[in-house]
Amino acid sequence: MNTKTYGTLIILSFLVNLCNYNKAHAQASFEAPDTVCVNTPVTVKNTSPGGKSFYWNFDLADINRQPEAVNLGNPGGTLSWPVFMDMVEDNGNFYGFVIDFDIGKLIRLDFGNSMLNNPVAVDLGHLGGVLPSVSGTEGVQIIKNEGKWYGLIVGGSPAAGTIPSITRVSFGTDITNPNPVAFNWGNIGGLQQPIDLYVFSDNGHWYGFTTSAENNTITRFDFTTSFENTPTAENLGNIGDLNYPTGIYAINDKGSWSVFVTNGGTYINGTNASLSRLDFGNSLLNQPTGVNLGNPGDLLHEPRDFNLLNFCGQFVGFAVNGYTRDIVKFDFGDDIKSQPSAISLGNIGDLARPHSISKLFRVGNEVYAFITNVANNTITRLRFASYNGADVSTSTLRHPSAVSYSKPGIYNINLLIDEGLPSQSSFCKSIVVLDNLGIKNIDTAFCKNDSLVLKRDPIYTNYEWSTSTTDTSITVKKAGNYWLKYEYYGCTGQKSYNVKENSLPAISLANDTSFCKNETLLLDAGAGRTKYLWQDGSGGQQFLVSSAGKYKVVVQDENLCTNTDSTTVTYLTSPTILMMTDTTVCGNQTIQLHASGDGIYEWTPATGLDDNSTINPQAYIDKTITYTLTVTATNGCASRDSVTVTNKPKPTFTVSPNVSNICNGDSVLITVKGGDVYYWTSQNDVVDNPAAENNIVSPGNNTVYEITATDTACKVTESLYATINLKESPHISILKSNDLDCSTGEATLTAQGALYYSWNPSENITKVSGNKIIVRPLENTTYYVKGKASNNCESLDSVVVKVVTNTALNGNFMPTAFTPNGDGLNDYYGLTKWGAVRNLEFSIYNRWGQRVFYTTNPGAKWNGIYKGLPQPSGTYIYDIKAKTLCGDAIRKGSFVLIK
Repeated sequence: MNTKTYGTLIILSFLVNLCNYNKAHAQASFEAPDTVCVNTPVTVKNTSPGGKSFYWNFDLADINRQPEAVNLGNPGGTLSWPVFMDMVEDNGNFYGFVIDFDIGKLIRLDFGNSMLNNPVAVDLGHLGGVLPSVSGTEGVQIIKNEGKWYGLIVGGSPAAGTIPSITRVSFGTDITNPNPVAFNWGNIGGLQQPIDLYVFSDNGHWYGFTTSAENNTITRFDFTTSFENTPTAENLGNIGDLNYPTGIYAINDKGSWSVFVTNGGTYINGTNASLSRLDFGNSLLNQPTGVNLGNPGDLLHEPRDFNLLNFCGQFVGFAVNGYTRDIVKFDFGDDIKSQPSAISLGNIGDLARPHSISKLFRVGNEVYAFITNVANNTITRLRFASYNGADVSTSTLRHPSAVSYSKPGIYNINLLIDEGLPSQSSFCKSIVVLDNLGIKNIDTAFCKNDSLVLKRDPIYTNYEWSTSTTDTSITVKKAGNYWLKYEYYGCTGQKSYNVKENSLPAISLANDTSFCKNETLLLDAGAGRTKYLWQDGSGGQQFLVSSAGKYKVVVQDENLCTNTDSTTVTYLTSPTILMMTDTTVCGNQTIQLHASGDGIYEWTPATGLDDNSTINPQAYIDKTITYTLTVTATNGCASRDSVTVTNKPKPTFTVSPNVSNICNGDSVLITVKGGDVYYWTSQNDVVDNPAAENNIVSPGNNTVYEITATDTACKVTESLYATINLKESPHISILKSNDLDCSTGEATLTAQGALYYSWNPSENITKVSGNKIIVRPLENTTYYVKGKASNNCESLDSVVVKVVTNTALNGNFMPTAFTPNGDGLNDYYGLTKWGAVRNLEFSIYNRWGQRVFYTTNPGAKWNGIYKGLPQPSGTYIYDIKAKTLCGDAIRKGSFVLIK
């Protein structure tokens, strides 16, 4: 990485200079106000100790603003699945290097003297065949060391049929060398689909990190001091709950290093995507700890790359989503180790499965970055614009002249000292520029008989009220117009208050009143109020009174004005009624109703009554009916009570089922209905509950149950009978062919004695055919069979299949040859006499090391075909790992394919 000034392009000075992060450096700092008014001169005081050169930017683009984007298309039509891109400068010219994933090529983009030019593409090809011509190449970084240019490339996916590796590309002293020499260092550090690459220097000693998506690990490279040496590598394992790790980026905050990794989760749709942080402490060479930050805002969907920077004391990150085709921005605030918030910036610049986001760079006051798009073979350029409101944009003076801003907004002032030197340092500060405040009209009011307090904001200065006072507040008791003039960070403003007096809401409850006890009274406080509060704390327009007392309500209208009213309620005495209890009659009958109480009587309804105005009338009952008695006293108050007479029809007794044919040993539920008292008896069986309505019975012989049913209300009793006839159950037995050991992996079980069969447990049964099954248990297992006869009665039997471990005479046998010629003899190659097999990994390789067959299914075999083509005769290698009844089996060997 390089942070020198190149004409109009400056790689953002507030990015961490990873190439020199351990070198001593001066510390940039300055003082400036936090807030000013527009067109107010701002004096910036340089407080940096030391420093040889100074570069000020008074209107740096704001990374927190929504960026603009333009799609540059496919330069020269050379891009085919562009994945990762790196940028360098040499002799005032700028270059981008892009990896073509689909066809395994390196493309150089020549931008000329500005990264904003349209680039010219140069196809560097497969680098002498070192880069694979099929899918697999991913991350790239360009480095200058010892006066020479190098490119480092990672890639390779076993799942895609390519070998993981890291490759060095040597350009020599000329970055435009059209014929660079590539050398493959191979797979070091346990690579398995390495995706992103991050390289840094520690005092001239070079290191790097890469992500391995297929085994969820991080690898750290040691390149020594020269890229001409052979590097070593260490796989750091899975730290921070990595799940298909893709992008990787490191950042230093106050001497402490953190590395962020995007996790793609489930391939294609990015389910379970997340962001991990690895904490290295004071050196990226330490062993890190990790934490998974989850999926902030649930916005990550197959993320492929990540970029992070400290912008004016605020940490801001960016990720690109391949699945949802958008950019996600992360806000960590001022603490890199906080849980970030996230928002989507959307699909800008015709993003199509975006794969990487480059380091950010500055041209003038504006910040840019490139995004590679795999799905449409293009490159998108992001632009973070500035406000362009400063009268002076830049300065190289130690103590710059005052600057003023003509537009309101948030401006970022950045100081870069000793640019390009080991002592390089930068400092950034945001300043809020306010617009003149003008006059703000405020309508307000107070309620009649009240007042209003107008307060000034404590941050205002040089303020004055229309009442000629400079107090912090004034109290208003009359309607009218009032104003407050004030200053705020040099901006002047005025608040004008239009104050009016609101009338109180009208309210009128009922006059004091009396009514009969046991009756109710509804009080109404009037409609159209915003709030009601009654004496018991309840709300609502109406209140139901059910006892004597004083009642009060407070109402409030839309102007928050309140009013209150009250009323007193007293009670008159009501007569007392003593009513007979509810009763029941069986069939049509005449009964006498009876009650007591003083007053005038009225029974309702009058149906069936000889006189409904007497206290004890005669009633003819031919149906269930409820009679209500109203007694009215001389004060006009009335009381009411009621009695229900139930007319019950004569009972009908039933037993169900009355005849049952069941299998010997089965049970049946017998239910009796029609009565309210029951008693069960039988000569051959005793029921669980002789007084119950329902009983479940399971007699050992043919049995007849007698149940006596009684309706006590109607005083009726009847005897019912239920007959149980038993059917014979079948006699079931099981024959076992053998037990299992390391070489015999299955046994045949045969049942007899029934017409239909069902087996249990169902696990490890490979074949079922009527009364016969083939089983492959992994441990001693008891198998049960249920047999059903033609009369639908069932019986059960069982047998134990033993599994004997660590005994094998000829187990784990592997043939030495096979002849896949289609003659039906020895046409397939696979496991033979291995017994029960679990956790199988079975691979076959040709003499060039290509894996031509792989399976985890013990029954699968190779037919001699690879990628649709018959393979030639010769020797092949097999590699087998499995768990068998004889323990863990690891077998390696060879066999001959004969044609």
